[in-house]
Amino acid sequence: MRIAMVTVAALGLALAACQPSADPSAKESGAAQTDTGEAPEADAVTLRGDGLAAGAESFYFGAGRSEVEAGVTSALGEPTERSDDAECGAGPVQFTVYPGDLHLNFQDGKLVGWLVQDGNSSPTIRTAQGVGIGTPAQDAAARIDAKPVVGSTLDGEFQAAGDIGGFFGEAGGARRVTGLFAGTNCFAR
Repeated sequence: MRIAMVTVAALGLALAACQPSADPSAKESGAAQTDTGEAPEADAVTLRGDGLAAGAESFYFGAGRSEVEAGVTSALGEPTERSDDAECGAGPVQFTVYPGDLHLNFQDGKLVGWLVQDGNSSPTIRTAQGVGIGTPAQDAAARIDAKPVVGSTLDGEFQAAGDIGGFFGEAGGARRVTGLFAGTNCFAR
């Protein structure tokens, strides 16, 4: 089986470099908002195509691992696992996994991607539009413009607005979101 790197957020990486931040860690305090313009709950993680927000702190791709982990730990609690994958097509990738099955992907001490998978039905890990694991496919299509990736070797893969990708699958007798990701991820293709 060939391991391939999927870089869904190439544009997001370019945009992250242009984000206003006086701190070279690519962290920005107080910048996180939901689509309603309200600040997210302190224990919420907002998934974005250019990184993520933990509570009121935004972390763009390129942010330092220790800062990202501190922010996400504050929101979700201690990590459940830390591991690495030396076989990833992008080169060695280190992972930190949090409650709710949120995987943060790091290379050279920097945030490069995230993945949340089946098994998480947490209302605290969502996109700014409220899409998370278990969201009905038609709602995801309407909220984040999720469209199937034609010819993908990954079952149910979709691409959405804002450089977020994901997967649709059958859950509870309906087609629902079973995974969301952005940035660098290692998938077997």
